[in-house]
Amino acid sequence: MNGLPVFSQDVITCLYSFLDFEDMCSMKTFSKVWEDACNKPLFSREIQRRWPHDHRDIGMGAGVSPLACLGYSDWRARIVYRERLEKTVVNGRTVDLKKLEEICLHRKDNVAFLTEACRWVCEYFDRHCSTDQGSAMFNVPPLSHIFLQLLSSHLGNSKVKIKDQQMFAKTMGVLALHEQNRATLADVQALARVVGLLRNVENAQNPLDHIHIIGCCLWALVILCRPLGGIEGEALSSFARENFRNVKQLSNIGGVMAVMEMIRRYPNEPELLAKAFWLLVNLALVEDVKMFLIEQNVIADIIGTMKRYPDHKRLNFRATFALINMGIRTRAKLQIRELEGHKIILAVMKKWSKCPLIQKCCCNVIRSLMVGDLTNTARLIEGAGGIPLIQNILTEFSDNNNDNDNNGSPTSLWGMANQLIYLLQNYRNL
Repeated sequence: MNGLPVFSQDVITCLYSFLDFEDMCSMKTFSKVWEDACNKPLFSREIQRRWPHDHRDIGMGAGVSPLACLGYSDWRARIVYRERLEKTVVNGRTVDLKKLEEICLHRKDNVAFLTEACRWVCEYFDRHCSTDQGSAMFNVPPLSHIFLQLLSSHLGNSKVKIKDQQMFAKTMGVLALHEQNRATLADVQALARVVGLLRNVENAQNPLDHIHIIGCCLWALVILCRPLGGIEGEALSSFARENFRNVKQLSNIGGVMAVMEMIRRYPNEPELLAKAFWLLVNLALVEDVKMFLIEQNVIADIIGTMKRYPDHKRLNFRATFALINMGIRTRAKLQIRELEGHKIILAVMKKWSKCPLIQKCCCNVIRSLMVGDLTNTARLIEGAGGIPLIQNILTEFSDNNNDNDNNGSPTSLWGMANQLIYLLQNYRNL
């Protein structure tokens, strides 16, 4: 201690900013001068700097909670864990999740450490994957059964507060981006536990936490229920029953009904509804689940929400996407027609005329409605002024490749629009 340099408080304050938090806490005990320099404002500043957080929902569940929302009182240990993780698993802009797995298994009985590891994964994911396309490129390796089981076991664990459990749920969604992990997580009861957290959310003390927890759970279920072999936004190459076992499992444990309950319990939360509708896209790929959703009048929920939030881009994109598979069935066509859903779809096309993803979704909905009901659908689209909107696609996206699927149907946006124009102009003669 006697050899510790004597500095002014200003110099010591500056030196603190270069120390790891663990060293900062140790130096604070060396002498009264160093302790006085580490006053409350400086500590608060350093905590905020070392604990970056952003609770905004960018479409994939709530982000990292601010320090005040910690479920454990020992925030100092949390920051120490965080800095150790970053030193060990981060190399430049890449993260070694295999190394993270190794560290977590070594500390498998340390709930606070595992919670912080999950929080860190979620933060890193949100920071580098702020778009849906970015999330598809997040490099997740296949991880061990024992590690994924460890994470799954902490959902419903009484030692982990509910608002911290959302980080475990969201982390499992991140790891499920790899297909092998997705299959393993289904085997270790991850789906059942996420649904259990979804149903148990009302036990969170702060009502604001309900929205964050539900958002993380719904996003996790979106990824966990993605068909095996499926890629976000692309047509499935195989409809083998095995590819949909996660969706079937969710249905068997009452998860589909739980999602419906969330949709109706939170009608004024567009970000939650956007994720719920995103999940419906995958659920509706299974025929009996699709028919259950239609019988439950989910189409009225979707169209009603689109009417309430005509300016919410993400919600309207996901809602339109959800109508594609359901719109093929006759009962769904009737419901959409009664609710004037075709006008809502055309309004979405008009509002986001330069967005290729939304335009493609809208074209696919119209194609679904035309299957087995060409004349009625064509008359409705024509009468509502849909032809100019579809013709605009041919001009706006003329450089879009004109590819076809295995059945000869166009898959490019330009190709779909061209086919729709032909059908709308010639349906009376077909």
